[in-house]
Amino acid sequence: MSHRAELLRAFRIGPEDLAANRENRLGSGQVRRLRRNIWISVLAVATPVQLAIVVIAALTASSSAVSYAVWAVLFGLWTLLEVVWVRDIGRVLRDGTVKCLQGPVTVHSGGRGGTWITVAGERNRLWTGYWHVGRGMPYRVYVAPAAKLIVAMEPDGWD
Repeated sequence: MSHRAELLRAFRIGPEDLAANRENRLGSGQVRRLRRNIWISVLAVATPVQLAIVVIAALTASSSAVSYAVWAVLFGLWTLLEVVWVRDIGRVLRDGTVKCLQGPVTVHSGGRGGTWITVAGERNRLWTGYWHVGRGMPYRVYVAPAAKLIVAMEPDGWD
């Protein structure tokens, strides 16, 4: 399998999405994946964590106001994080554009903070596993600027 094909599979997109990215717009497969990602994020991640916070708070919190306040702050921060993520993805979908950055890439893995790639002096979030990226190799990196999110990559002049 070519590296280009590996990246298409890793980003879960098709050649038509890559062709759209070359024209500075999101492909239909990317739009579907972003919309689905919003629902998965809200239903499969945010809501269960919020419910867990409420249950743990109810089971372990003492009757003190400080204890309840700590749990309320934790709940609020988690909710804020989710709202920001959904808002950013909504902006990407409304904008519908991507920009292409070209050059050698540097991969930064931030553990729970995700993986970031720097190319052409810009740092953007990688939407797939970092192991698919050849460090220091030149790529065309397609970024949804509204969320600083990499939606596709392709080798630039090699494969």
